[in-house]
Amino acid sequence: MKIKKFAFIVHPVNRKDFLNFYPFFKYLPFLVKRYNFKDIARKFSSKKFIEIKIKLPQDKSLSSTNMAQDLLWGIGIGVPLFPEDFVRLEESIVLDKIKQACLLAEKKGAGIIGLGGFTSIVGDEGRVLADQINAAITSGNTYTAYLALEGIFKAVKLLEKDLSSCTACVVGATGDIGSICSKVLAKKVKRIILVARNLPRLEEFSQKIKALNSASVEFTKYTQEAVKESEIILTATSSLTTLIEPQQLKSGSIVCDVAIPPNIAREIYKIRQDVLVFEGGKAKIPFSDKIKNRLWQSFFPEGIIFGCLAETILLALEGYFSDFSIGRGKITEDKLNFIAALSQKYGFSLAPFKCGDKILDEKAIKLIKENIKR
Repeated sequence: MKIKKFAFIVHPVNRKDFLNFYPFFKYLPFLVKRYNFKDIARKFSSKKFIEIKIKLPQDKSLSSTNMAQDLLWGIGIGVPLFPEDFVRLEESIVLDKIKQACLLAEKKGAGIIGLGGFTSIVGDEGRVLADQINAAITSGNTYTAYLALEGIFKAVKLLEKDLSSCTACVVGATGDIGSICSKVLAKKVKRIILVARNLPRLEEFSQKIKALNSASVEFTKYTQEAVKESEIILTATSSLTTLIEPQQLKSGSIVCDVAIPPNIAREIYKIRQDVLVFEGGKAKIPFSDKIKNRLWQSFFPEGIIFGCLAETILLALEGYFSDFSIGRGKITEDKLNFIAALSQKYGFSLAPFKCGDKILDEKAIKLIKENIKR
């Protein structure tokens, strides 16, 4: 039996997440009352909080001929830092926390380590850690970008739009996910607006896009201006707050929000029923029913997982234990094609459209199209 081991590094977004990582904390109410629980949390060490083992039988939906021999083993390790910590604390402090988690994963025998959430944005998108850790490392951004693009193309078809005549906007265009998505979209749309905070870097990147594509290319650091002019919007930033307000969207707009925390309010459908907004970069895995872990099932009901985690699992299944999605702007279309092939091989697919509690099924899409016509 072949055992393919992976680890996934994550961090809490809120109090509920933290209690999943450190459940004993709920029995210390006096600490919560007396101190800010986030201040206490930062003093904790990285900790394994979940372990899964999946015996994958041979199955026609999985192309691997020796899946019956494989055992997929994985652990989740929590880093006690919150989104704002990755932005405000010194990078050396943050990197040390993540490194502790990686060393723990390495000790447990993980062949590849996925950097989830904000853990992938420090140290040159994982490059610094990759130089210090023996196990392979990936940010998972390649598959996340692929899923985001697939979601956009699917949404365009559902709303019966002509992609070649659309204006697209990428918020966070110079980031790892934003940059490769900008390169792909610029080949398919009429006009693309690139948005990022670092103006010199953004201008340099826009010149590269202009040189490679025939689309009209513009850039700005003002999200609101770009959004108002766009039919297709992709957001992939590390912002701690929402960047897009519902009233800024054109009727018929498509918004793929990859960011966590989200860049657009998940309650948007209470205000706008003439736009298609969905949480991008998510995959559906074919063996969720084989994972008998309650915590996993509570995190990922119906087998819907984040693209970064899905990429880590795909690489583990393939036995690809080499650094993959690391370093800013290093994702190529060849890598997109490679991870897409693995996705098809192992039966992974684009997750159904969803935004918060809103399920965007066939009926919901039909209603959006009717509202657009009105």
